[in-house]
Amino acid sequence: MPEVDQDTELRFRLTVTDDGGLSTSDEIVITVLANLPPQSLPVDEITIVEGNYHVLDASHYFSFQQEDGFLSSTGYQWRQISGPPATLQYRQYREQVRILAPEVDVTTDLIFEVGVEDRFGLPVTNTVTLHVVNPEDLPPNSPPVAVAGEDRISSSKYFLIVDGSNSHDTDGEIVSYEWSVNDSPGYVGSFRGDS
Repeated sequence: MPEVDQDTELRFRLTVTDDGGLSTSDEIVITVLANLPPQSLPVDEITIVEGNYHVLDASHYFSFQQEDGFLSSTGYQWRQISGPPATLQYRQYREQVRILAPEVDVTTDLIFEVGVEDRFGLPVTNTVTLHVVNPEDLPPNSPPVAVAGEDRISSSKYFLIVDGSNSHDTDGEIVSYEWSVNDSPGYVGSFRGDS
């Protein structure tokens, strides 16, 4: 199809003739869509502690017109445009980059730019801001909230599933679950896992 700068209709007529000299025609219309550049999507700002790694994933930072396929063979191009130098670990042209946050005395912003082209060469860039904090500036850790669920009734010799997956941590993540039986005569036991 031809390259167009606006959506364009092309009409094709097919004429068929039989061996007796009779003919008939039919038409189709093909709409050729103009190539639109990829669009930058909003990116949330991210806070990490100095000395920690964070993975940025550019596949969430752009929207491509479906008809354009995805991206050019050059892939994603990353660069740091602001803040103290951070260590970037990635394979060239990959959508993900792993960043090691530098040591900071006070909360410091690092700004990264990522660029990409669609397969027709139209470019777009987006930026991501990382707030790097010193551990001494963090508020004290709050305890997680354990949610064991509603009280239940069960018959003897039946399996009962308990579910603690609604437990949560407001300033981090839960790294382990442990269930135990308390104040229950005739039953002793414990197990690990959210259910």
